Amino acid sequence: MLSIMREKAQSWIIKVLFAIIIIVFVGFYGFSGRHDKVKAPLAMVGDKKITFQDFQSAYKNMLQFYTNIYKNSLSDELIEKLGIKQQVLEQLINKEVLLLEAEKRNLQVSKNAVRKQILKNPAFQENGVFSQRAYEKVLSYYAISAKDFEKQQEQSILVNTLEKMITGAVTISEKEIADAFILEGETAQIEYVLFTPEAIKADIAVSPAEQKTYYDQNKEAFMVPEKVRVSYLVFDPAVFEKKAEVSEQEIEAYYRMDPYQFTEEAQVRARHILLKVAEKADAGKKEKVREKAQEILDKINSGADFEALAEKFSEDTESAQKGGDLGFFAKGAMVRPFEKVAFSLNPGEISGLVETKFGFHIIKTEEIRPAGVKPLAQVAAAIKKELKKEKAREQVRKEAKRAFNRLFKSRDLETYAAQNDLQMHKSGYFAYGRSAEDTVDKKTFSEAVFALSAGELAPVFAIGQKYYLAKLEDRQEQHIPPFETVSAEIEKIVRNKKKMAETETRANRILSQLRQNRKQWKDLTAEPGLKIEKTELKRQGDYIPGIGVDQALKRDIFALNEQVPYISKAYRTEKGAYLIRLQNRGVPDTFSLEKEKATITQKLLQKKKAELFSRYVEKLKEKVEIKVDPTLFPSA
Repeated sequence: MLSIMREKAQSWIIKVLFAIIIIVFVGFYGFSGRHDKVKAPLAMVGDKKITFQDFQSAYKNMLQFYTNIYKNSLSDELIEKLGIKQQVLEQLINKEVLLLEAEKRNLQVSKNAVRKQILKNPAFQENGVFSQRAYEKVLSYYAISAKDFEKQQEQSILVNTLEKMITGAVTISEKEIADAFILEGETAQIEYVLFTPEAIKADIAVSPAEQKTYYDQNKEAFMVPEKVRVSYLVFDPAVFEKKAEVSEQEIEAYYRMDPYQFTEEAQVRARHILLKVAEKADAGKKEKVREKAQEILDKINSGADFEALAEKFSEDTESAQKGGDLGFFAKGAMVRPFEKVAFSLNPGEISGLVETKFGFHIIKTEEIRPAGVKPLAQVAAAIKKELKKEKAREQVRKEAKRAFNRLFKSRDLETYAAQNDLQMHKSGYFAYGRSAEDTVDKKTFSEAVFALSAGELAPVFAIGQKYYLAKLEDRQEQHIPPFETVSAEIEKIVRNKKKMAETETRANRILSQLRQNRKQWKDLTAEPGLKIEKTELKRQGDYIPGIGVDQALKRDIFALNEQVPYISKAYRTEKGAYLIRLQNRGVPDTFSLEKEKATITQKLLQKKKAELFSRYVEKLKEKVEIKVDPTLFPSA
């Protein structure tokens, strides 16, 4: 659903602030200590509060945004480098500042405008039409009330209106378009060599004194976080669904309540014989395929069996095995020329030759299924399945609450589990956010149990569709372990640091020889463990294929030329040290500018509007008192 909203959102501020309808329960990695602090305001913007929970919800969505960009490259180090937490806090502050300004300008949003925005959201539609049932289901799944969601939509419209007021007059010049075209298309072909610490085979000694010094200077790095051990019960709808019973009367009542949700488009069942034409085939080859297709069609018109000929001649191998049968399909499922003919034929009729981008088709329409509401018999099984799920969801909620009431005094989960055919779960010690029930972006389980005292039972809480009843068995406070217990780990760390330093020194020594022409680049492959790799990168963005993300390094690469082909010093990463050499630079063909002009103009317009609006927001912030609690956000 979020992906749908991101596709639809155009405004930068909407993308950043309001394409969020998932409300995440409190908890994410990166903050330590007890968690009752989440109730305190993280920041104040005038008299408006930004809570720790507001922050965590937005952080989760921002993390997902960057995951979509960087995929598997989004490491903890990169998250820190990008300053994602700082970005999120800044955007939450910006939101409140903008809402205050909208209030000062007396901007209003009608209930009808909010309603229209919700009605056109594809996430709440069935068969292209808004469905109250779908709306309630989505909000229920993400644990957000209709009132809260509609308030978010109201704020979204307010900020969007304000943005349009400020940026509506922005224009783009022809020179800006031409400059952007060159910038977007400029490339650099480089060669690089990676020097790795693993290539150093000599044993590097680490003295006890060095280990102790490192420990004394980095004690906080070895901090063992607070951990807990719990026992808990899981009330899973999937288990209860098997036991749920649904009557014929309930199925019929469900169907009668809204039969139009079972509307289906007109469909046709057709067979075809396809003879493919290569995409770049010349006229002669294309004509030969057409002639062969015509021969097959003549046989069919003379009484030959369509299915047999499809099995023998059709080059759509999947349908050929079924006599060319494509099954039922609605409009939009096939390419336009094919679809047009298939829907125009009567059952049993056979087409002439139909040309599409795939080649030549012979089509036979077998059956036409008109548009309309599916009969109850056809959808009864699906309705029964849905009702069983609904009953199971309701039943697990009731069962979980009943269990809490029964166990409030005894807290004997194990006996209760045995008596009620439930599985008893017992965890080992785990840190906040690291339980088997937590995920990277949802720490609901940890949030519930870390707030408990030993022996205490948590109120029933939900994660997705499941309900949980948990008891804290024991807690280990955070602590710095004594030197003796981490000395072996420290020895490895110090040794690796020494190896990395030696690796960087070796790379810079060879770079110096290259720059002084005392060594040739091509000869580096003779060095132990070295291999010359090639890659191409675009000027835009921070990513360098094969190396990683670094804006400064990318600037250095595009500053290289024939006279200065090497970077000034070895580039150090977690993998080792890189030497980089410019091989070639590429600029786009200016004849392609007209083709790309509309796209570039739109991108520039969005960027220019975003920059203008950003400056506007910064000016607004100068007029508002903003306070951030440093104990909740240390880097603020």
